Amino acid sequence: MLPKRVAILLPCLLTGGTEVASYETALAFSNLGYTVTVIVYFDEVDLVMIDKFRSAGINVQCLDQVRQNNLLALVRLAQALIKTLWTRYDLVWVQYMTPTVLPLLIGKIFSKKMVACIHFSANHFSSSGVSRVRWLSRYWLANIICVSKTTALGFFGDYKNRGTITSRVSVIPNALNMIKNLDTLPRQWQQEQGWSSATLIIGYVGRLARIKGVDILLQAIAKLNQNINCKLVIVGDGSEKEELISLAKDLDICHLVYFAGRISHDEVIQTMKGFDIAVVPSRDEGFGLSALEAMSSGIPVIASRVGALSEVVVDTVTGSKILQSLPIRSHCY
Repeated sequence: MLPKRVAILLPCLLTGGTEVASYETALAFSNLGYTVTVIVYFDEVDLVMIDKFRSAGINVQCLDQVRQNNLLALVRLAQALIKTLWTRYDLVWVQYMTPTVLPLLIGKIFSKKMVACIHFSANHFSSSGVSRVRWLSRYWLANIICVSKTTALGFFGDYKNRGTITSRVSVIPNALNMIKNLDTLPRQWQQEQGWSSATLIIGYVGRLARIKGVDILLQAIAKLNQNINCKLVIVGDGSEKEELISLAKDLDICHLVYFAGRISHDEVIQTMKGFDIAVVPSRDEGFGLSALEAMSSGIPVIASRVGALSEVVVDTVTGSKILQSLPIRSHCY
């Protein structure tokens, strides 16, 4: 008997929390004996991440579509998905509920069962988008997975008392391999950069995107007492990098800020263990894996009091939470 086949669909394969969750999901299916294929829609991939999947025996198929918001781009994406899913799968697992319902519609046709996982909070979606997700969960999907209670409540309200949805919506938080993390040695930032051993290292790891709030962190650093011997280490890359570098110059804090660039996910825990404080200044989070990674590294965490970070970080117990007053840029679905 041939092993069952699973397709995991996602728009990009970079180095964020959702991609890490995708890897863990693919690995779990593979360990259960399934043949797993990860299908990436757009030409937004990290080669190191692809190698990580393939080294674990997981097939990665890149459709190399260009992300565009027009009818022709949707038609091309539909054609590519139909061609890829034509052989049919026992299960299609849609990791993102974006950019459109198109993958969900096509995935249903070419699979025996379809599951979708929501990593974003409902704040990313318009009211009509939330309504579509509710409709899909009731009539189109076998199951829907939310990575936090905040996400589930945002989309489905009191989902445990909503009839059909009750049996289809599950909350499965992201997780980490704690045993592996315990054996990881810290990165020596002071030694690497020639800073004093007494320098306090404040660190951020993640995408450089507005939703992640790194600009807010820079503004906070600018307000610190100048007598404090500290450095802000920003680890990651993204669309906002040049704007953040410019902001650091405008705030006259370039001497306090070090942009370390992108690292592989395997280096995250080592990197964080070298911090004295980790900051998660997000404007919104569906989960907040970086906060969990920092806590697993034994590092104090300061996080925004937004979204699912309120679940991940317990104020004064596993970290400190601050009020977030700046608005979220719309990412409507």
